[in-house]
Amino acid sequence: MVLGASEASAANLTAATTQSPTIGKVAAASGSATTNFPLSDSGTLGTPSGGGSKVSGTPKQAIITITCVKNTNCQSKPVTITITATGGSGRGAGTNLSSFTSTASPTSGTVTGTSTLVLPSGIGPKSTTTNSAVAVDVGATFPVLGDTASSATTGSWTFTISASDTFGDSSTPLTVTGTATVEHGLSVTATTLSFGTIASSAGGGAVTYPAGTGTLTVPADTKALGSHSLGSVSVTGEAGQVISMTVTATTMVDQSSTGVSVTLTPSISPGGSQLIPGTAGSAGTKTFAVGGNFTLPAHTVPGTYKGTYSATALYN
Repeated sequence: MVLGASEASAANLTAATTQSPTIGKVAAASGSATTNFPLSDSGTLGTPSGGGSKVSGTPKQAIITITCVKNTNCQSKPVTITITATGGSGRGAGTNLSSFTSTASPTSGTVTGTSTLVLPSGIGPKSTTTNSAVAVDVGATFPVLGDTASSATTGSWTFTISASDTFGDSSTPLTVTGTATVEHGLSVTATTLSFGTIASSAGGGAVTYPAGTGTLTVPADTKALGSHSLGSVSVTGEAGQVISMTVTATTMVDQSSTGVSVTLTPSISPGGSQLIPGTAGSAGTKTFAVGGNFTLPAHTVPGTYKGTYSATALYN
């Protein structure tokens, strides 16, 4: 969501919004943690920290036009641009933008800064009949509250920007608003995948337990004894959104300290991209079955073999 242009002015310097900043659509952390989304002054959204994730949309940095109105003072002498965070609302309630970065390219060459940016040679070229202007690109870190801290579907944050020269002229502080569309974070819970008891054989062979069928198959001279059960992974997130689920291979190790192990290759069902059911704007849950296969070595050492599989869900 990008707001329309706004403007503030005074004396010989003015500041106007050319482009309002946004981090696009993001997912919050599923708990109370705040996720920090770093937006660079070139419009690149970096890797977030705190449990949330990027989802979609085009991030944009703020672009502010600073104009020197037909005055050689601000056109040739140092101009200082000051950025100040002023608050947030929705998923940004009680927070402030931080870690500002800024870049401008006046006629004297590109300069960079943080919340203070100094144009050492002003905003040229010098002219008492023509305005001169420079575009200032601004990035910042956006703090997005977690699901248990806020249920808002959007977040907004404000900062002011102003310019001043060494002769006492300054622009009226311009308020700029940055935004985000926020989805529920993804939380994952899992249950145990159990192959039950398998009577070892001299020959060994493949043990398969596909998630799609739930049918346990063992080598011809081997027997499956007792009960067995597929595992499950439940993903809670934004209803109506599409997710992808992956489950990684794991090593099942004999718990009697023999050091013997077998490698489990897991499978999930349904596979591919899946829609989280429920009403848009609310939380929904999608459940996947987890199976797998491994090779039973010949003359496998008797014991209890255990391992931990890892399940990861991401918004598409």
